[in-house]
Amino acid sequence: MSKDRSDLRVINTRKRLRQTFARLMSEKPIQNITVAELCARAEINRSTFYAHYSDIYDLQQKLEQEIYGEFQATLAQVDLAAGSQDLAGGSSQSNVPLFMITMFGFLKRNADMCAVFLGPHSDRKFVMNLLDIAKETTIEQYGRAYKKASAHQLELFYTFIAYGCIGLLEYWMKSGFSESVEEMARLSNQMIMQGASFLEG
Repeated sequence: MSKDRSDLRVINTRKRLRQTFARLMSEKPIQNITVAELCARAEINRSTFYAHYSDIYDLQQKLEQEIYGEFQATLAQVDLAAGSQDLAGGSSQSNVPLFMITMFGFLKRNADMCAVFLGPHSDRKFVMNLLDIAKETTIEQYGRAYKKASAHQLELFYTFIAYGCIGLLEYWMKSGFSESVEEMARLSNQMIMQGASFLEG
């Protein structure tokens, strides 16, 4: 078998395991999910599973690390200076910061895992880690736009918008992503900017 075909099989296997894991996590806590059940649902041999993961918890950890890595890479591509100018420019459609569109786009692409880690059988540690990853970029964006804001103000403001965005994400998923990525970014930015005046000092 050629390397390309082998790589494709690995990608497809991991995709099926991820999708099946997400469905099972929507039904029950991880401690009640067995490798046998996961493989049966995914129609994959257990030997194939163990070729990639040691157990269910290893699968969960590697999925989380995969998403963390993608999220960090996504944020690294954002032009911080341009995003700060967008924030300073206000909340109009044309001034929606690129980093917000980027983040909502990432969340939609990974809707299956977001649903798992925001669901009733999750401890939400995954979401908290995503917020930590986004924290530096977001605070830098607002710090550039609001130069009079203190570090303490920026920290408080980030906490406020981060937890608000979790609620928006839950709403967005439950609505079947009825709004586009761009619309969610615009609405979020509008709500945030209307409450950002205290950063002016």
